[in-house]
Amino acid sequence: MDERVVIQAFTDKIVEYVERILDPAVFQITKEITAKYKAIEFAANREAIRQQIEEALTKEVGKVSGIGGVRLDAIRVNNVS
Repeated sequence: MDERVVIQAFTDKIVEYVERILDPAVFQITKEITAKYKAIEFAANREAIRQQIEEALTKEVGKVSGIGGVRLDAIRVNNVS
């Protein structure tokens, strides 16, 4: 099998995973967790919010069985409005 075909197939699978699984999960989990806080509380609780989002996303990524070896390295909370 041509190496380029394999690389392209893997790349396509990753893109599909991000678009169909990870992006919606990030949006939903972030929405659920930030809804627990008033806007004025965000700055004071940024680290707690980040940790909760990271834990929830790590669990969600672990549930998906189609792609192995996916790991979250870091979650940043920026530009919250």
